[in-house]
Amino acid sequence: MKKAQCGECGRAGGYPLYCMRCAEEMLKQSEQKWVGLTQDELTIICDSMKTWSSFTVTDVYFAIEAKLKDKNSC
Repeated sequence: MKKAQCGECGRAGGYPLYCMRCAEEMLKQSEQKWVGLTQDELTIICDSMKTWSSFTVTDVYFAIEAKLKDKNSC
Protein backbone atom coordinates (compact mmCIF):
# COMPACT_ATOMS: atom_id res chain seq x y z
CA MET A 1 0.00 0.00 0.00
CA LYS A 2 1.38 3.39 -1.02
CA LYS A 3 1.67 6.04 1.69
CA ALA A 4 -0.26 9.25 1.08
CA GLN A 5 1.86 12.28 0.34
CA CYS A 6 1.66 15.30 2.58
CA GLY A 7 0.16 18.31 0.78
CA GLU A 8 2.52 20.65 2.64
CA CYS A 9 5.88 18.92 2.59
CA GLY A 10 5.34 16.44 -0.27
CA ARG A 11 7.01 13.61 1.62
CA ALA A 12 5.27 10.25 1.78
CA GLY A 13 3.66 10.00 5.19
CA GLY A 14 4.86 13.47 6.07
CA TYR A 15 7.43 14.49 8.64
CA PRO A 16 6.23 16.44 11.68
CA LEU A 17 9.67 18.02 12.05
CA TYR A 18 9.20 19.90 8.78
CA CYS A 19 5.47 20.15 8.28
CA MET A 20 2.96 21.76 10.66
CA ARG A 21 0.03 19.88 9.12
CA CYS A 22 1.79 16.54 9.63
CA ALA A 23 2.68 17.53 13.21
CA GLU A 24 -0.93 18.40 14.00
CA GLU A 25 -2.13 15.13 12.50
CA MET A 26 0.39 13.16 14.53
CA LEU A 27 -0.71 14.92 17.71
CA LYS A 28 -4.39 14.26 16.98
CA GLN A 29 -3.64 10.56 16.64
CA SER A 30 -1.71 10.43 19.92
CA GLU A 31 -4.16 12.43 22.05
CA GLN A 32 -6.05 10.47 24.64
CA LYS A 33 -9.31 11.58 26.11
CA TRP A 34 -9.02 13.22 29.54
CA VAL A 35 -10.92 11.41 32.28
CA GLY A 36 -12.07 13.48 35.24
CA LEU A 37 -13.26 12.38 38.65
CA THR A 38 -16.81 11.26 39.23
CA GLN A 39 -18.87 12.63 42.08
CA ASP A 40 -18.46 9.28 43.85
CA GLU A 41 -14.67 9.50 43.61
CA LEU A 42 -14.71 13.05 44.98
CA THR A 43 -16.93 11.87 47.83
CA ILE A 44 -14.48 9.07 48.64
CA ILE A 45 -11.61 11.58 48.78
CA CYS A 46 -13.64 13.94 50.98
CA ASP A 47 -14.71 11.09 53.27
CA SER A 48 -11.11 9.94 53.66
CA MET A 49 -10.15 13.48 54.71
CA LYS A 50 -12.43 13.12 57.75
CA THR A 51 -9.88 10.70 59.23
CA TRP A 52 -6.95 13.08 58.72
CA SER A 53 -6.00 14.88 61.95
CA SER A 54 -5.32 18.03 59.96
CA PHE A 55 -4.90 18.94 56.31
CA THR A 56 -4.09 21.88 54.10
CA VAL A 57 -5.33 22.90 50.68
CA THR A 58 -2.09 21.43 49.34
CA ASP A 59 -2.94 18.04 50.87
CA VAL A 60 -6.33 18.10 49.13
CA TYR A 61 -4.69 19.13 45.85
CA PHE A 62 -2.23 16.22 46.00
CA ALA A 63 -4.98 13.72 46.83
CA ILE A 64 -7.01 14.83 43.81
CA GLU A 65 -3.94 15.03 41.58
CA ALA A 66 -2.91 11.45 42.48
CA LYS A 67 -6.36 10.11 41.62
CA LEU A 68 -6.42 11.97 38.28
CA LYS A 69 -2.94 10.74 37.38
CA ASP A 70 -4.00 7.20 38.18
CA LYS A 71 -7.08 7.44 35.95
CA ASN A 72 -5.29 9.15 33.04
CA SER A 73 -2.03 7.20 32.90
CA CYS A 74 -1.38 4.98 29.91
